[in-house]
Amino acid sequence: MKKPSSENAKSRMRQVFNQAKGSLKILEALEKDTFAKAKQIVRSIPTGANRKRLTNDKIALSLHKLGFATRAEVETLEARIIKLEAMLQEGKAAAPKKTAKKADDTSKDIPPSH
Repeated sequence: MKKPSSENAKSRMRQVFNQAKGSLKILEALEKDTFAKAKQIVRSIPTGANRKRLTNDKIALSLHKLGFATRAEVETLEARIIKLEAMLQEGKAAAPKKTAKKADDTSKDIPPSH
């Protein structure tokens, strides 16, 4: 009679052992999957210069939304101002000739009286 109970114990032990093996296989698969996902997340985190660039981009975007001009826009405006100043200087140099001529021709602007 001791043999059947010994066999039952061995059978039960194998069953528990097989369940444990199955659970370990599931845990190993979950571990591998979780580790792969963690690696992917770590790879997606910006590092060094890339992190600095992303931060600068976010700051620039926020400033632009607030109405601040970008460096490129300021440089474009400065170039336009320099060009307009040059045009004004050219106009000032040419202006005295035109105003003197207009001053002499004021009689043409007066309509004839009837």
